[in-house]
Amino acid sequence: MCFGAQRKGMSIRMNKVKNAIANIMGFIKKRSPVVIVVGAVLILGIIAGAAVVINSSLRVADVPQDTVVFDEPIATVSAPADTSETTVAPPPSTAPAPASTQPPTPTPTPEPTPEPAPGPDPTPTTYPDNFVFPKENLRPFAVMIDNEGLRPFPQGGLEYAQLVYEAIVEGGATRLMAVFWYDYGFGGDSEDEGNAGDAGAGSTGDAGSGGAGSSPSGSSDGDKPGSRDSSNNKIDIKLIGPVRSARHYFLNFEKEHDAIYIHIGQSPQADRDFSVLKVDHINGVGGVFWDITPNKNNWQDSYTSTERLFSHIERRNMRITTDIEPALTYSLEPVILESGEDADEVRITYIKNFTNTAYKFDEETGLYLRYRNGNPQMARETTANNDSSRQLTAKNVLVQSVRNWSIDNEDRQDMNDVGSGEGYYITNGKAEKIKWSKSARTAQTKFTYLSGEPVLLNPGQTYIQIVPTSGSVVFE
Repeated sequence: MCFGAQRKGMSIRMNKVKNAIANIMGFIKKRSPVVIVVGAVLILGIIAGAAVVINSSLRVADVPQDTVVFDEPIATVSAPADTSETTVAPPPSTAPAPASTQPPTPTPTPEPTPEPAPGPDPTPTTYPDNFVFPKENLRPFAVMIDNEGLRPFPQGGLEYAQLVYEAIVEGGATRLMAVFWYDYGFGGDSEDEGNAGDAGAGSTGDAGSGGAGSSPSGSSDGDKPGSRDSSNNKIDIKLIGPVRSARHYFLNFEKEHDAIYIHIGQSPQADRDFSVLKVDHINGVGGVFWDITPNKNNWQDSYTSTERLFSHIERRNMRITTDIEPALTYSLEPVILESGEDADEVRITYIKNFTNTAYKFDEETGLYLRYRNGNPQMARETTANNDSSRQLTAKNVLVQSVRNWSIDNEDRQDMNDVGSGEGYYITNGKAEKIKWSKSARTAQTKFTYLSGEPVLLNPGQTYIQIVPTSGSVVFE
C-alpha cells in the first residue's frame, strides 16, 4: 500500500464522522434532557472510535514497505548486556502443525536413581584372620622367653601367643612371658597335687651355666614352621624359646590366668613363691627342652615345642581346665579411640640408652610392627612357604606404669604391680590414657578408661608392657 492512498482513505473517513455528529446534534436540540444526555454519549463514542481509526491509520503509514504486521504481539527477549551479537528467534507460527504419519515415540520410564554405595570406614580396622580367641575354661600355658643381648634373636613361638608380657629384670634388660590358649590334644582335668617344680636338667638357681641338654639324635624339632588349626583350637609350634628363668613378679601375671608356667631355673624369690602361690610349673625337664647350639656355655639357646610340652603335661596328669574367667575382654565391634592421641609410632624406654621397645603402625594390615633397640624383632620360624622370616606384630598394646627397685646384690628387681596406676591403651594408630588396678598378687589386673569404663580389646595379639615409672612412653 502506498502512502498517498492511505492519506485519501483517512480523509473520506473523517468527513463521514463529521456528518454523523452534525445529524445527532440536529436531532437532540429540540428533545428532552434525557435524550440530550444520550446523544452526548453517542457523540463521545463516535469521537473515540474516530481517534482509534486515525491512530491505526497513522501506524500503518509508518511501517516500511515489505514489512509484515502481525495481529498478535511479539514477546520481547532481553539479550545479555555483554553479548556482541543478538540472535532473534522467529515468531511462533500460527499455522496448524501437519498430522504426523509416524507412530508416537513412547516416553521412556525413568529408572530409579541408585543409592550411593557406602564409603569406606574413616578408620579402617583389620583383624588377624588366624587369631584364636582364648577358649573359656581352657587352662593356658605360659613360657618365659629370653630378651637379653643379641644371642636370643630371632625368638621362637611369640607370634602364636595370644598375650605377651614384657617386664624389666636385673641389669636393665627385659624378659617376656608368652601366654598360649590351645587345645592339648588329650582329655582330662585332674589335679596334679605336687605343685613343686620338676627335678630335671634345670638348675634350682638362675639359669646361666648351661643349657637344657642336646636335642636327641634324629629329632625333627625346628625343621619346619609351626602350624595351627583355628577351627578346633589346635596348635603345633616347633620352636618356643629361648626359654629362661623365672622371676617372682612374673608369677603374679601367671596367676591372673591360672597358667601352667614353663621355665628353666628361677630366682630365690621365685623358688620360694612357687609353693606360696601354688604354681603349676615345668622347670627344665630333660626331654622337654633341648639346645639348638652345641655351646654348653650358652644359656640362651634352650627351646621347647608344643609336642614335647603337651606330652609331658599329659604324662604328669596336670590339670588343663580352669574356672578362672579370661582376664582380657575382646570387643566384637571395632574399637576406635576417637579421643586418643596419634600413635603411628610408639617408643617405650625401660632404661635410658639401654633397653627400648618400639612399635610402628602398618595401615595396610592394621597391626603394629614390633622393634627392639631400633631393629625389627623377627620370628625364628619362617613363613609357610619358607621364603623369609616375619616380623613380630601386635594388634593391641597395653602400657602399665609401675614403680620398680633393686632387691639384692645381683640387681634383681621387685615392683608394685599390686595396687593401682596409670597407663595407655594403644591400637589402630591411636593411644588413650587408662588406669590399672590389682587388689592382690593372685587377682586379675583391671584396665579401665579414665571414665571408669572397662577397656575392651580389638581381636588380635596383645602385648602388655610393664614399664618403670622412671622410663618413658613417646608417641608420634
